Amino acid sequence: MEAHYFENEAAPNSDQIDFGFWELRTPVLLIDSAGKWPDSAQLQSSARPLITLATSGDETALDTALHQEEQTERLRDKEYWLPLKHELEKMRMAR
Repeated sequence: MEAHYFENEAAPNSDQIDFGFWELRTPVLLIDSAGKWPDSAQLQSSARPLITLATSGDETALDTALHQEEQTERLRDKEYWLPLKHELEKMRMAR
């Protein structure tokens, strides 16, 4: 994601800016993006509230929020795959 950010930093289109606000996980780059594109940051913050921390420039709080977001996503991922893993295991044992 960082490579994509730097490749398009000079003249990103609106889709690339929005994608950055959705996918960036680096506090410094999120803060930089919020400074460069404040209107997009404000719009995207309703879907990803931690962007407001990027807008305020609070790197420490943003880093903590990003870590929490990652942990939440990992838990959701685990909850999603657990029943599927059990189903696959049952299929394997039934052979």
